[in-house]
Amino acid sequence: EPLSRIRATIYHRKNRDLHTISGAESLVPGAWASSSYERLKNGLGLCELILRTQADESPAPEIFDLLDEALQALRSAPEDHGVATSLRFRLQLADVMGFGLPLAEIAQGVAVKVSLDDGLARSEAASGVRLSASAYRLLSTVLERTDLDIPSADRLELESFLQLYFSHHLDRRITSRVTDTLG
Repeated sequence: EPLSRIRATIYHRKNRDLHTISGAESLVPGAWASSSYERLKNGLGLCELILRTQADESPAPEIFDLLDEALQALRSAPEDHGVATSLRFRLQLADVMGFGLPLAEIAQGVAVKVSLDDGLARSEAASGVRLSASAYRLLSTVLERTDLDIPSADRLELESFLQLYFSHHLDRRITSRVTDTLG
């Protein structure tokens, strides 16, 4: 079941990609995800980002906990809050990985340019990726609350920006196949 949480005993075989599972028990069934297309898409998107940004077979308990909290939020929140939960997760993941966005207050209605190098928002004249004031403001808002319905235009703008931001810091293209396939 997609997005289930299990406890498994895995026998790791050195120099192999296929390992043996001798036992597994379900801790949190994933039926919650199959009941909603939006929950499934957002949950799979979170897992895909972990697969694309983390080294294989490297323990990262802080990142696992972050993912577990985000999936739990998707399970319990209304369906229309999934995008905000997904945005929050990506901002927190960037922070844990050492390239978080230092979100600052901006003047009402003023578009900003966000530097890919340091994540700082600067005036329109500076170099960087342009974000509308509403999209930039949503980034800082989702860190505090995820009970938001993100408008489609802002959603697309933020998705594009975060893909570019992660790609820049990880020196490889980070895109979402889940969004492309299920979107």
